[in-house]
Amino acid sequence: MKTVAVSVAMANPVLAAVTSGGEREFLLNLSACKFAAVQLAAERAGFVRCHDDDFSSAMLVWSDAPVPVDRISELKGHQRVNHFPGMGEISRKDSLGRNMARAARLQPLEFNFVPQTWCLPQESAQFQQFLRDSKRAGKRPVFISKPANGPWATVFVSSGVVPVTPESSSIVQRYLDKPFLVDGFKCDLRIYVLVTSCDPLRIFFYNDGLLRLSTEKYEDPRGTATDRPCMHLTNYSINKRSGQYEKGADDSTGSKRSIRFLNEYLQQRDHDVAKLWRSIIDLIIKTVLVAYPQVLLQYRLCRPGAPPGARSVCFEILGFDIMLDHKLKPWLLEVNRSPSFGIDEPIDRKVKLGMLEEALSLLNIRLSDRRRNQAVQKAEAQRRLLQCGSAATAESAHRRQLMRRRADLSAQLQRLRREAQAEDRESRTCHRFRRVFPCDDRMRQESYTRLLMQLFVSAMEGRAPTLLKELESRYNSASPGVDELAEMLAELNGAPATSYLADGANFWSRSFQSRPSTSRFPSVRFSSQSKGQSTARSDPRRSNDSQQQLTALLEPQPEQKSAATSSDETARQLLKQITEVSIRFPGKSPAEAAELLQQIRQNWKFYRPKLAAFWLAKLDSAKRQQILGIVKQTVATAVQRSAAGSHTSLLNRLFSRMLAANGQGLWNTFGTSAAGWEVALTQSQTELLCCRRVVRLCQDCLITTFLCSDHETIEIGRRSRMQLL
Repeated sequence: MKTVAVSVAMANPVLAAVTSGGEREFLLNLSACKFAAVQLAAERAGFVRCHDDDFSSAMLVWSDAPVPVDRISELKGHQRVNHFPGMGEISRKDSLGRNMARAARLQPLEFNFVPQTWCLPQESAQFQQFLRDSKRAGKRPVFISKPANGPWATVFVSSGVVPVTPESSSIVQRYLDKPFLVDGFKCDLRIYVLVTSCDPLRIFFYNDGLLRLSTEKYEDPRGTATDRPCMHLTNYSINKRSGQYEKGADDSTGSKRSIRFLNEYLQQRDHDVAKLWRSIIDLIIKTVLVAYPQVLLQYRLCRPGAPPGARSVCFEILGFDIMLDHKLKPWLLEVNRSPSFGIDEPIDRKVKLGMLEEALSLLNIRLSDRRRNQAVQKAEAQRRLLQCGSAATAESAHRRQLMRRRADLSAQLQRLRREAQAEDRESRTCHRFRRVFPCDDRMRQESYTRLLMQLFVSAMEGRAPTLLKELESRYNSASPGVDELAEMLAELNGAPATSYLADGANFWSRSFQSRPSTSRFPSVRFSSQSKGQSTARSDPRRSNDSQQQLTALLEPQPEQKSAATSSDETARQLLKQITEVSIRFPGKSPAEAAELLQQIRQNWKFYRPKLAAFWLAKLDSAKRQQILGIVKQTVATAVQRSAAGSHTSLLNRLFSRMLAANGQGLWNTFGTSAAGWEVALTQSQTELLCCRRVVRLCQDCLITTFLCSDHETIEIGRRSRMQLL
């Protein structure tokens, strides 16, 4: 068996990087799993099944049932288990109903995708009152009754008071009596969602799934018998017993079809498929967010000693059952934390096996994880020992505060770097899976963050303010990024910051080099600045620095020259160079360009939201880098001309700060107070004026690009280029 494992591993590029001295097997524990598809997918990934009672050696533990919290607590850092603690908040039908009702009270318009639900017997009085009110109003609502934790259901039409057995634990929901039909049959969607981590939360959506049809054509339950489960229910476990169940020859026939077939079916009937899937993904994210407070709290209780940046030992594949009504609005029926992985039909093998194999690839379980975990545990133990020893010394409060601040920044930086590496790996690994949270759309992510915070505040009832602050900082798109954290940490350590961008390139820390101006940005170029123009502060509504102060710095008196250091002299030369340039529109004179920029700044309240949407939402990271790169190239030339290489580090830090937090750094310089970035950069008065001038050029470059983009698309390189005159 070991020989087979090694040969499979050698065929897998992830498993091929195995040291000769270590274990050469990925051990898998399936003692509580009955699905052959899981074992087949794991074997294809290079796993070998171990003894059922061996939980310490297994790198992956797969269970069909929820895993006890003590088992999760005992897992080592390199092991994985396929369940999170606390996910029962949405996988049990009664818990889902209660939590969704609570969320709907907070945000009714955001959580309106679950049919009205009563949890019995706790809410039997409210349900009976609803029945009486419906009867008095002459209405005959239809309901569906389901066990709190089971597959069967019963449909009934209201005809008075329905007796409720106190011992039962079930839910009653409003029945969707106007469903979307496929060829006359009622249907629902089984959609697979992978949660790879809860700290931080990462959700992936699989863009294929199952369309499950009933086996009897649908009729309104008010006019027909309600005891026809094969008409009203779409569960495979129920319909497979029907003599009318059909096994399809392909994805588009039979009682079980693919999501791809549904998309084609809808497109042929001129439905907006893209809008439908946006609604479904939104439903999925909000549903997971409802459970997230309990999932995170219970996970942290299970893993109290996990070091900062530690990988999650838990993951979960959820099966979402979603039904569409006649208007194509998606409704959440239930969430399965242990969806069936049976492969009775070819479509099951295609969808489920493909999903399982890609999920295992996304988890990125490696043989080196065991050694890495041992090294992390050793380093953590040494850190705790050092902390114990330092407690007895007579350190000042200020030094301890700096140490705590340094440790906090290091932990944040480590986490962000790990997440950046994960995103890079995911982009190379994902084929059918797509990450939907955190989402790339800035506005949507901020909306989800607000919902998440509201749900946490409601769940915590005012407790744990530190945790709430941590979560807001983590999921807020305006929070400090890798570059800004690296810079802050470097300032504490007294070393220059290193920039880590999404592509892994050290973009801003590269030395300034003179390159031909081949910028692809719209018709922007540099021209000589008139003597009447001066350097500007960050606030668009404030006047520039006084001409007298600037002249005194550019043309110092002899006694000042003799006292100036070499660094200050080069800073003066650099300031003189960058003061002589300005940004000009194509086809316009310098005076006309200056007038346009002045109009923008004078009417800032009008242009502010448009510029914000353009810079913060419309542009991606690469385009922001290119826009600021125009100014960077010009400043690089000025640095060479003035022999001001000693100021390169300061300028690197300035550009990194302006790009930080997805461009929020530059946007903050438009505020009424520029103190934030000025205080963060330690510099002389001359260097400060240089930085202010660079910031002003970046602001003007942004405004110019905005005006040249005709407010809709950035057509890079179709007009002229920037030049240093």
